Parts: sequence; C-alpha cells; structure tokens
Amino acid sequence: MPSYHRKTLGQLVSSAGMRYINKLSVLERPRRNEIVMEKLKKAGVLLNKQSVDHEFAAVVEVAVTELEKSNGLEEHAWDLIGEVQKKYGSWAARLSESTFLELFYRLIKARNDWKEDRSYPFEAFQHSPVAAQADAFMAIRNFIWLDTDFSFYQAGGGIEPEGDENEQAAEEDMEMKEVGEEIKEMERNQEAKDAMEGPIQEDFDKMELC
Repeated sequence: MPSYHRKTLGQLVSSAGMRYINKLSVLERPRRNEIVMEKLKKAGVLLNKQSVDHEFAAVVEVAVTELEKSNGLEEHAWDLIGEVQKKYGSWAARLSESTFLELFYRLIKARNDWKEDRSYPFEAFQHSPVAAQADAFMAIRNFIWLDTDFSFYQAGGGIEPEGDENEQAAEEDMEMKEVGEEIKEMERNQEAKDAMEGPIQEDFDKMELC
C-alpha cells in the first residue's frame, strides 16, 4: 500500500464546508482512495490539500460548464460525468469510469451533507474550493438528481469491487498505448528527417562530381 508520507486521500482534502465519509476517506473503499492518489501522483499533482482540492474543484467546475452549455438538460448524471472525465483528462482519464463517477458523487455529496448539518467554519470564504463549485453544480441540478442516478448505477452493478481489480490492467493498457504512440511519433520524425536529408545529400554528391 503506497504511504505517500502516511497520508490518505481523506487527509489530502479540506473538510471546511464539506462532510466526507470520514477523516481518512473520500471514496467508500480504501483501495479506491489509494487508486485516486496513485493517479494524482502519476500525473504530477502534489499530494497536499491545496493541490488536491484544486484538482477536485476543477473537475466539478468542468461539470458546471457542461451543465450551463446544455441548460441543465442532461437526462442521466453518469452521461454528464463521463463527458467530464474525458474533457478533464490527466489523472481523471486514468481512472475507471466507476471510480471517477463515485469520486464525483462523493465530492457533491460531501458538500450537500455539510449544508444539511452545518459546522464550523460557517463563512463561505473559509471553505474548501470544492464547496463553491459544488454549490454552482447544485444550483443547476439538485443533489437528488445525482443521488438518484448514482443509486441506480450502483444497483445495476456499476460500483463493484471487481472494478478495482481491473484498474491496474486498464492503467497498463493505457501506458502501452502511450508508449506505442511515442514510438510512432519517433518513427514519423525520423522519416521526416530522412526525407529532408535525402535532397541535401544529393546536392553534396553533385558538388563532389563537379
């Protein structure tokens, strides 16, 4: 289990204005919290509250933008969140669909739960940056919509432990694809270089003959 200086994902987010599952976790299962941390670290995100909160707030902000574009008319939350995952890319794109969906759900739920049972600090300017974006999200589509769709997704087997076991395989597939793309790019660059050097060499040969 990666220690990251003995920090857990729950310790890398601000609880101000948020009510996460507990002080150690953002997602329900420990392994999923670890997976998110691994992907953040691999993407170069510093594992501290400021950086992780910034990333999570940015994800929700993308969702808000998508909702604004469609006037909040998305039928299913999972379609919206899937689009957010694609558009945000980076570490989010390396997560499985179900892990990212749960992460997004837990972020909005944490804000909604705090609003239902408020605790210090009460001033908005003191809250996590995720809180403001979650408020903007729920101003367009209320939490019930997200909660209902998440429950349906969960009941349909979308949030299963087996998905965690497939996470590493998916990551390895993505890395192999990236390596393949890098090799192709190197080959294209070499071909372009050879194409440019060919005429130059011919000119040199002609000069030597003269």
